[in-house]
Amino acid sequence: MGTLRKQSIESVDEFKQLIDNKEKIIDGMECPCVRPVDQEQQKACYSGKKKRHTVKSLIISTTSRWILFASVVFGGRTHDDAMMKNIFDPDLHGFQDITVELDLGFLGVQKDYGTSDNIFIPYKKPRRSQKNPNPQLTENQKAVNRNQARSRVLVEHAIASLFIIRSIILKEFK
Repeated sequence: MGTLRKQSIESVDEFKQLIDNKEKIIDGMECPCVRPVDQEQQKACYSGKKKRHTVKSLIISTTSRWILFASVVFGGRTHDDAMMKNIFDPDLHGFQDITVELDLGFLGVQKDYGTSDNIFIPYKKPRRSQKNPNPQLTENQKAVNRNQARSRVLVEHAIASLFIIRSIILKEFK
């Protein structure tokens, strides 16, 4: 029926056609899964959070909660940044003309993709040290983080709607 979202992107042109000048927010989604029987699969799916086995996927959404892209699933230990490198090759420079908002799970993306002007990541609080025993963000940095959080919460709502739909479908087929 053509209602499923794309799960693989073959070229930069296909990626830019999918995005099409919309406000984009990228986030990782983690879902619990049944504990695999195979020992190697257990290691790959064990997330370490709450002693659960999970699978993760990368979601690209708009601020109007429209999901543009849902990647294939990865094991629960896979980091968001590693998933993004696996799906979107940094050497292809696909994010040069596209504005993207990310969370702190993607801290290395600006260095890997070489575009810091159009990739927005919240400011991280500095580490405590002897020289800086009480690290704080400036008021300007806090305001930027609040504005980004207001728009990023929309992708969290889109991901939550995926979980709601999944639970409704599972109830129907039981």
